[in-house]
Amino acid sequence: MKSELEQFVWAKSEPWKSLECHLYEAAIVIKILLTNSVFSKLLPNLAYWLRLTEEETIRLAQYLAGVHDLGKAHPLFACNERFGFASAFFVAHPELRYPYPITHYRHERGSAEMMKRIWKKDNLFDADLRSFFSDILKLHHQGKTGQSAATDNNPAWVEVQDAIEKRNRNRFPPPEVRYDLLRHADAACTMLTSLLILTDWLASSSPYAQNAEPIPEEELTAQTLAFLHRIGLDECPPVEGSRMAELWSWLREDSLRPLQKAVENVFG
Repeated sequence: MKSELEQFVWAKSEPWKSLECHLYEAAIVIKILLTNSVFSKLLPNLAYWLRLTEEETIRLAQYLAGVHDLGKAHPLFACNERFGFASAFFVAHPELRYPYPITHYRHERGSAEMMKRIWKKDNLFDADLRSFFSDILKLHHQGKTGQSAATDNNPAWVEVQDAIEKRNRNRFPPPEVRYDLLRHADAACTMLTSLLILTDWLASSSPYAQNAEPIPEEELTAQTLAFLHRIGLDECPPVEGSRMAELWSWLREDSLRPLQKAVENVFG
């Protein structure tokens, strides 16, 4: 049974959405991006670089998406005085406030620190992969100023962080990955970062706003496929042609920029 604090932790405020719901939706969205979208062509390369099967690659992506916002399970994020529900909770539970003043807490940095703690505690992934994967989490928002904060200041918060990660790990068990066996760690992690950024943007969009708590996977999958179709990111047949002007009819061969010409020479 979830504790009162675990039921309280939230990801979105207007309208309210539980943290578990947002993480679950992100995990389903990234699976669909890798299997039923214009980005599904990336899956074979990603699996090759990671030395995983495609099914294992999807599970790893889902696991990471399912913890990307764990840093929101922290009093410096949750205790936002602008929202009445948060203020009321911490008035009733002052012992759960953060004891030190930090004015610019960044949840993505918190996610990275929390997951490094959990991975080390549970001996999940080797030290190099912990560093790479925590960087993926830290980089799903960029250009923000702020800092993380101690992740073990209060046992009640640590218990919630661990419980959310454990539930996610049970849903999407990550495969065994070894840094020394990866074919291209930088390429794989850059691609995973890009997918996670897009996933978070999609899962934070209006089609999911009314899902305050997790809905059945079949319903969520249908919701996501319809959304991707509406915004033109659903799976489509490859476009015929190898020259820029064949792919985009408004481009003229004699007006291509140097970068466009270089790309055309490489792939044409």
